[in-house]
Amino acid sequence: MRYPRDPSEAYRRVDFEARVHGASPRQLVDLCLEQVAGSLGRAIYAEKTGDNAAKSAALTRAVSALTALQMGVDSQSPPARR
Repeated sequence: MRYPRDPSEAYRRVDFEARVHGASPRQLVDLCLEQVAGSLGRAIYAEKTGDNAAKSAALTRAVSALTALQMGVDSQSPPARR
């Protein structure tokens, strides 16, 4: 896997991938929700600072996390009913 030149982004990706590989279904739901919230926060900050590229990247990440939730959550499982 190729990582971007930004070291903080590389560390974020490694952390995310490690958490995904060791997660239970409930933890995956929590991780997706955490990604949505964090990404929206980054998008808001990027909007305030006028960084359209960062805003776009953050919103794309938030939509990806929501899509993963939509595709992966079984409506009959306990995490989906909470």
